[in-house]
Amino acid sequence: MGYAGNIGFRAGICSSFYFYDLDQEVQTPLLIHPFAVMDATFRYYLKVNPEQVIDLIKPLVEEVKSVNGTFISLWHNESLSENHIWKGYRNIYEELLKIAAV
Repeated sequence: MGYAGNIGFRAGICSSFYFYDLDQEVQTPLLIHPFAVMDATFRYYLKVNPEQVIDLIKPLVEEVKSVNGTFISLWHNESLSENHIWKGYRNIYEELLKIAAV
């Protein structure tokens, strides 16, 4: 679960949770894993330069670490290819892994 057009946690939480059915008033066995960022959000919706992406991701990673949450990001095969419009995104992904690992 996450936003296509913006960064951040759609459910306002960085930890997995069970879906709650409001109609039936019951917790279901469906486990939701919220994600904070998606590659296409930066490229198509926010239209930021690749050089700016890490500056937007880093505060989210740090906030998730501060509450011992789970940082999940969504990356498409094409964005890691370095082809055409995705130049620089493989480096962003690799930098994200470094930041998250510290």
